[in-house]
Amino acid sequence: MMMNAKTFWALPGFLGLPQDWDCLSASLGKIRAVDLYHIDFSCKKLKEWGKGFNAWIAAQQMDPGILMGYSLGGRLALHALIDDPFQWKAAVIISAHPGLQNPDDRIERLKRDASWAYRFGTEEWSSLMDEWNNQEAFVSSSFQFDRKESDYERQQLVDMMMMASLGQQEDLSQSIAELSMPILWITGVRDSRYKEMARQLTFSHPDSRWVEIEGAGHRVPWEAPQEFARVVNEFLRQIETA
Repeated sequence: MMMNAKTFWALPGFLGLPQDWDCLSASLGKIRAVDLYHIDFSCKKLKEWGKGFNAWIAAQQMDPGILMGYSLGGRLALHALIDDPFQWKAAVIISAHPGLQNPDDRIERLKRDASWAYRFGTEEWSSLMDEWNNQEAFVSSSFQFDRKESDYERQQLVDMMMMASLGQQEDLSQSIAELSMPILWITGVRDSRYKEMARQLTFSHPDSRWVEIEGAGHRVPWEAPQEFARVVNEFLRQIETA
């Protein structure tokens, strides 16, 4: 079964579920939402995840199309793109961190994520969700997901938090600059920290670009779905006619 260039393989953020993308299917077309918690590559490192994901896609004998990732899913997507740049036609990266440059900062982030992992394994759910949504990255967002404990297995969340910790990730800025496919990098105007990181990125493909979405913070696709879809479809038209 072959798919056209408008097929999106969508990777959610931490706690993300496949149905998160349903609101965009009418405006973007075919979205194959990936369930991060029900594909197991038995990996302990981000690089291994990217390689395993690419192999999983290839094994399905489907045209990969466009890789789209939000937040943690954006970082996972970057590792897949870097592992095999020729497997993907294009990429849409949303509110993602390219990586910490300072090794001491990575150590501190590992400590912080280890604390979160412990909490996801042990604490009462509703208060945990309150604190999760009150993190700096999310306070600029006008949208909150309704996350139910019954949608997850706690150990899977613990494992994902540690495997995909930003503290485990190298600074990918140079690797991003060398990627051969067109990349649309999206941030929300109100997401000042991620906006500043995106501003410093460079891309090699002439159709690659960084776009800010008005009226949105970190959770761009769900805060401004119409504008998000417009920007993505405009990007698609450009790369299809190039």
